[in-house]
Amino acid sequence: MEQKLRQEAKALLEQGKVDWIIGFEPGSLKFTTTPLITKDKNDADRLVINPFIV
Repeated sequence: MEQKLRQEAKALLEQGKVDWIIGFEPGSLKFTTTPLITKDKNDADRLVINPFIV
C-alpha cells in the first residue's frame, strides 16, 4: 500500500496535477511519525502509512 501511495504522489507531482504533497514520514523515535510537506518528488519515498499517523 505504501509503495502505491509513493508512486501516485510522484506521478501527481511529475504531471503537475499537484504542487505539494502532504503526508507522514517515520519519526525520530520508535512508534512515531512526523508530518511531511514537500514539492520534491524524491521525498515521496519517505511517505508512510501506519497506525501512528494521527
